[in-house]
Amino acid sequence: MFPATLRRKDRRGCLAPRAIWHTDTIPPNFLFARSGAMPKLIGLYRRAGLEIVRIRASNADAFPKHTHDEYVISANLSGSESVWLDGREFEVRPGEVTAYNPNALQASSYSCQRTPLEFISLYLSPDLMRDIATQGGLISGHHPELRRPLQRDPRLSQLIVEMEQLGRHGQHDALDALLHELVARLLGDGRDDEPLPDATPGPRDLLLTDYLHEHLSRQVSLDELASISGVSKYHLLRAFRAQTGLTPCKYHMQLRLLEAKRRLRAGQDIQDVVYDLGFYDQSHFSNAFRKCVGASPRRFAQPTWPALGLR
Repeated sequence: MFPATLRRKDRRGCLAPRAIWHTDTIPPNFLFARSGAMPKLIGLYRRAGLEIVRIRASNADAFPKHTHDEYVISANLSGSESVWLDGREFEVRPGEVTAYNPNALQASSYSCQRTPLEFISLYLSPDLMRDIATQGGLISGHHPELRRPLQRDPRLSQLIVEMEQLGRHGQHDALDALLHELVARLLGDGRDDEPLPDATPGPRDLLLTDYLHEHLSRQVSLDELASISGVSKYHLLRAFRAQTGLTPCKYHMQLRLLEAKRRLRAGQDIQDVVYDLGFYDQSHFSNAFRKCVGASPRRFAQPTWPALGLR
């Protein structure tokens, strides 16, 4: 059975978690300072293979451990961000840029004084990154690997800010030109780097992760996974966490939320997403989604919306 934090059953009779995000494996400086202290997504631009979001955080807001299936390139506009990335920790100051590969495990906490912290993040699909990099002669057809997660490059930061502005005003052609420049700048230090595998080596090496990918429509219990793997629940938890950085429950929830994002982008109705992915109800889904994304499912599903307070 799942831990004692699990209380109620979904429509299929499976236990549903009372809280999606847990803090047992997050360093102390990444714990929430108060309940619900989550950064807020305040602006979004979306097109095929690309999302640009503007996020605002108050002092001590935090994102717990999570992952994305895209490249994530972010410019810090103000305040300080403490980052945990695949076991490494570092600080991000205003004007600095972070660049993460798909499926990197990350957590962040934010520190600011009188005014909220803001940053802009670009989410690039692996295929779009590969296509742009291939067109520019930077790689030869594979998904490139970003090797420097923290970059102090004023032009790179400026490109991200300008792209967000162009997206807000619908200037798509000009945005495309800057996107090509941004990719060239990210990859310019290492032509034809070693390929980034299409799947993350650690998690995918475990047979159980394939099972979790195939069962996104319901909760999967620890007993079920232990029975499939033929090992004790204790051994399963230790081995799975060593490979992925997450427990099976958290890893599976990440997969379901990533699939929910794909479906919402494609225009699927929220209620259908809730039902198809086996969430207890729309409230349960919305709470989990908001903690992962920083916006409600309904707002995220809108094709584009301007940053609040910006013109």
